[in-house]
Formats: sequence, C-alpha cells, structure tokens
Amino acid sequence: MYQLIVRPLAVEQARKQFVWYEEKRTGLGEDFLLSIEACLNYIQRTPFVFQKKIKDIRVGLPDKFPFGIFYLVDNDKIIVLAIFYLGQDPKLFEKLKK
Repeated sequence: MYQLIVRPLAVEQARKQFVWYEEKRTGLGEDFLLSIEACLNYIQRTPFVFQKKIKDIRVGLPDKFPFGIFYLVDNDKIIVLAIFYLGQDPKLFEKLKK
C-alpha cells in the first residue's frame, strides 16, 4: 500500500472547513471529515483512479462536499498537497506545486 503524506496546508484547510461546517450545523463538520477520510482511503488504495488535472497533480473528489483533494503520486508515496473548495478561482490550484 502507498504511504500517505498529508502536507500541513491540507490539514489546516480541512480543519478550517470542519469549523465552518460545524458552525452551519452541528455534526456537519464531522460528516465533512468522514467524507475526506473516505476519499483519502480510496486514494491510498487506488491512487491512479483520479485524473491528472494540473501537470502531475490528481484531484480526488469526496462524496457530498464540493471539495477536491489535490495530490501527487511519487513512487510508493501519495503526497496530499491541498484540500480546496472547487468553487474557487482555478488559478489558485496552479500554485500548488511551488
């Protein structure tokens, strides 16, 4: 199985979204995190299932929430770069690899 490495930016983005969803409805933040976790597990088992969107960066799509998990596959590692709301300006995604 591939080693999953989650960059601090992605952790912080998930935390902020958890708080935002919890403020909207108690338990919704937990649902968000469970959806992200399920998608990460799926990515870890089948890293090539999602298409490349920006150079070598692939985007996993969690269920029920409009977010993308942006990641790279590097040999036996999966590096999660960011967890972005997909309604943002796409130009923000281009800065991920820098």
